[in-house]
Amino acid sequence: MAQTNDSVVIYKTWLETARSHLPKDRANELMVQLMEYGFDGKLPRNDDPAMNIIFEMAKPNIDSNIQKKINGRKGGRKPKNKNAETSGLSNVNANGNVNANGNDNVNGNVLPSGGTAAVDSAAGSPSEDNDEWWNDDAAV
Repeated sequence: MAQTNDSVVIYKTWLETARSHLPKDRANELMVQLMEYGFDGKLPRNDDPAMNIIFEMAKPNIDSNIQKKINGRKGGRKPKNKNAETSGLSNVNANGNVNANGNDNVNGNVLPSGGTAAVDSAAGSPSEDNDEWWNDDAAV
């Protein structure tokens, strides 16, 4: 890591783990080493196996958080191209009518002002043969 950072994420579980498995001075030393790694990329040199294990446990999280921060500086995801032909959607519904309101209603289902819908019943939706599904008189 050649880049220096002005912040680093430290999780409470790391401190709890260090305190439960190391003497207080070694736990404090490890927390400083984790911050130095996150800020400057400085790898610690420990002769204590427990400190090495806890550091190795935390290192992938620090690396991941730094990478997320770098990616965020790039501006995030690029906007979708609204005119792309690969989308497969058009503004023409099944009846050949063009939707002037901008909705991509490609199924042709419309509700007339009378409150009934003329839709294919195979999809489990209202149709002329299935009036009990759609009933204006039913209590809501």
